[in-house]
Amino acid sequence: MGRSAAHSVVPNTPGLPGVYHKEIGMSSLIGDILLEEGKITEEQLQRALNEQRNRGGLLGIILVNQKAISEVELIQCLIVQQTKAGRSHEM
Repeated sequence: MGRSAAHSVVPNTPGLPGVYHKEIGMSSLIGDILLEEGKITEEQLQRALNEQRNRGGLLGIILVNQKAISEVELIQCLIVQQTKAGRSHEM
């Protein structure tokens, strides 16, 4: 899945990897992971990104607060994110 310009507007959060590896097409951005897994829609992602731009905060927490995902889904996504980030550092 390619990245849209909207996904790159919000900077990565310090301490949480958010890296897109163009050469291997693997993203560890939480919004991309949730989209790829069918947990959220593009509309839900855009709504959360807009709130993040306007108010700040972590995207995952914003999505939970907006009831787009559950806390359990957020934790599962963070595990996937860490796994992807770990694999990308090995390459």
